[in-house]
Amino acid sequence: MSFAPVLGIDVTSVSDTAEFLLGQHGAVIGSPTKLYKYIQFDAGSASASVAGEVCYYYTLDGYKNNVVTADLSDSIEIGAGVTPNVMTDGQYGWIQIKGPATLTIALTAGADGDPLERLVA
Repeated sequence: MSFAPVLGIDVTSVSDTAEFLLGQHGAVIGSPTKLYKYIQFDAGSASASVAGEVCYYYTLDGYKNNVVTADLSDSIEIGAGVTPNVMTDGQYGWIQIKGPATLTIALTAGADGDPLERLVA
């Protein structure tokens, strides 16, 4: 399957209403190119996301509905991507799904420079 990602997106932009189709891919072309996915954020039991934080698909329908959370306890424990911005409950925005990312919150396993083997796009 091939698709054409939206080019020239502002990955730091968040909105209270959807500006793209949920699940739409976007790209920032550069060295290296980074791929993003448009999602809705659900805070779950937490308050908001933090820029550079790993997010997870929210509950059982999170993947098919493109809804993510930063709260692991409210997720199905499947990594969705990395938030490049702060998002609050119900907001829409982009998460990074491919390319190098700097995390602001340490993961509980692995070491610096290790790849996250599979984030489900």
